[in-house]
Amino acid sequence: MITNDGLQTQQIDEYSINDVAKLIEVGVTTIKSWDTFFELPIKRNEKNARRFNQEMINILKDIKLLSSAGMPLNEIKSRLNKQSDPDKTVEIIEDDKPNEEKSFDLIVRPFTKQLNELTKKVDILQSDKENLISQVATLSERVKGKDQIISMLNQQLEESKNNKMEQKTWWRTILNI
Repeated sequence: MITNDGLQTQQIDEYSINDVAKLIEVGVTTIKSWDTFFELPIKRNEKNARRFNQEMINILKDIKLLSSAGMPLNEIKSRLNKQSDPDKTVEIIEDDKPNEEKSFDLIVRPFTKQLNELTKKVDILQSDKENLISQVATLSERVKGKDQIISMLNQQLEESKNNKMEQKTWWRTILNI
């Protein structure tokens, strides 16, 4: 039987590994690797060929999404193991959510703790930045004050030199008389 997607199925809701690979746009070897690594409860037919139901396809889609988002495979496996139910196959997120929310949750949830920690660090850095700006402003004012003092001292020194020159000239004039 051929579905609207052009995928061949032997039974309703059962797909071959080639069909699933096309459907989720990954290679057959990738699916086999994921099956082995994640120890997925994938059904097999009498010829030991893998047969995938819609629930298992959704799990593979979730693995692909998380992997594409940069989540390490060990972390994905840990999430799958935490959320597995011995009586059912793994269900990563609630079915009543729209696909966009599921995708968002799958990508964001693992990084929420890191995001919160980074937010705290950004707040600390922002506070440090404000303190540094305040200290720079204070130092700038001090430097301006010292620049004014130096300028005044230089002016007094010049005046003093001029006075000494005038005094020398005055004494020379008197002594030459």
